[in-house]
Amino acid sequence: MDTQQMFQELDRLYAQGKLDEAEEKMMGWMKEGLDSGNKSLCLMMCNEMDGLHRQSIWRIWRCP
Repeated sequence: MDTQQMFQELDRLYAQGKLDEAEEKMMGWMKEGLDSGNKSLCLMMCNEMDGLHRQSIWRIWRCP
């Protein structure tokens, strides 16, 4: 799967509110990157996961 397909999959999961599933996908792709020596894939998924966690925390803080 190329990175464009990965981000399309993540966008689909985000739109459906399946954040846990999106996180699992990112962890799998990150492991794939580590196992294959693809550091750029690993870094992309780390950055994407960081963004997901920031959004999740922001939503929690904004809840009454």
